[in-house]
Amino acid sequence: MLTFVSGSIRILAVVMIAVVAVAGCGGSSEPAQPTPTGDAAAPPPPTPEELARRAITDLQLDAPLPPRGVRVPASVRATTLSQFDQQKATLSKTPEGQAALDIVKKKLDDRIRAIYGAEMWEHVMLYTDAYARLDPQISKYDEMRNKASIELRKPRVAVKGLPQVGGHQVAMLSIYIPMTSQTFEERLSVGEEMHGIKFLNVYGENRGITYEYLETGEKYVALLERAK
Repeated sequence: MLTFVSGSIRILAVVMIAVVAVAGCGGSSEPAQPTPTGDAAAPPPPTPEELARRAITDLQLDAPLPPRGVRVPASVRATTLSQFDQQKATLSKTPEGQAALDIVKKKLDDRIRAIYGAEMWEHVMLYTDAYARLDPQISKYDEMRNKASIELRKPRVAVKGLPQVGGHQVAMLSIYIPMTSQTFEERLSVGEEMHGIKFLNVYGENRGITYEYLETGEKYVALLERAK
């Protein structure tokens, strides 16, 4: 009987030690940290500067100016204005976006002044129209647009020949109007007016003609192609 009791006590002691060990291991572990979910895990919203930089890149406002004389096709004009409309619609939705629009407008203003200084009249009209998409109330470009419009209406004259016809001097001219992209082949006598110009006289020894742009009164010399 004593032997059986002693064995039972030893077994009970081993079980109790195992339970204590297991309990001790469980008590020393750190509680699991909850995994952040929802807004707590989202990155901060982009700053106005970051939004503006993306828009400026997308609108190519940092691109080099195109060479002088490069035209603006109607398809390019329509696409560009549509891109400005999309940027305004997107950025106007948040306070950060509205602040970004102010940065974009400043960059666009810089580009307008650069292309105006380069006398790129079609681009002046394009980008001032684009600015109006961002700020319809603006009127600070009215003088620039008026100048650009006058220049785009100004004919470009090429002299093809200076024959005498029936004892009268005439000029065979190719007259190009940038505003409408039209070219006219005309024959003018001295003193005659057509397409906004007046043929004043023959320049030099039949080297070309002097003509007046009637809208502004400016006078120009156009040389015969072989005299250039």
